[in-house]
Amino acid sequence: MRIGLMADSHDRIPAIAELVRLMQEGGASMLIHAGDYCAPFALSPIEAANMSLSGVFGRNDGDTQGLLAKATATSSSEASRRTASWCTDSRISRR
Repeated sequence: MRIGLMADSHDRIPAIAELVRLMQEGGASMLIHAGDYCAPFALSPIEAANMSLSGVFGRNDGDTQGLLAKATATSSSEASRRTASWCTDSRISRR
């Protein structure tokens, strides 16, 4: 299994999507994010890529409840179920 690592994405959707694409091309099936997603919509490219996600909050993650809600939202899509696993698997906490 290959794992991608990302941090400080700061809501930059095109950059997040491009890095996720490159990680998948390299064989990564899981992403570890070291914080500073910033807003819940920053998770969208990861969900769309159907990658498992684990991570922690950073000091610039203002909407931590929104990030948790986005990650754990009930959905019929496989991407949402896999992304939701980050919350329970890694016990996210503010660093």
